[in-house]
Amino acid sequence: MKKPLFLMSLLASFMFSNSLNAQVGISKQTTFTPAESSILDVESADKGVLIPRVKLTATNNFAPLTGNIETSNSLLVYNTEISPTEVLVANKVTPGFYYWETDKWVRVMNPNDQDLRLVGTNNHITKDAGVGGTGSSNIAIGKSNLNAITTGSDNIAIG
Repeated sequence: MKKPLFLMSLLASFMFSNSLNAQVGISKQTTFTPAESSILDVESADKGVLIPRVKLTATNNFAPLTGNIETSNSLLVYNTEISPTEVLVANKVTPGFYYWETDKWVRVMNPNDQDLRLVGTNNHITKDAGVGGTGSSNIAIGKSNLNAITTGSDNIAIG
């Protein structure tokens, strides 16, 4: 009887002596305290976080991951594969970071998809671009172009 009572007392004192936190901190430092606004706080001066690597087949296929798709928005993975040839072009994946949004994987960034780049002090459009308006919109390309000709509607100014 004394032993179970002692164990219960020890367990109770341990539970009540430690403060309960909702945050998880991972660090080599013994004095590290996770940020209160985070659920997970990782600290390191010489290491990184390795995102799970998976083999996606298409943007519209949750597999090979399992679980509840409805609660998976913002799930982040690193895809290591290229889609099989039978996958529609619109659903193809290539290696890189993807996050799940409602019903599809969305590529985080592709370094080859660059629409605007800075050359010296000038911005250059590197892909096809379109400028347009509806109704009686005025369209201007360049600094203060419409200031000189905005006497009506449907004006276009370039220069």
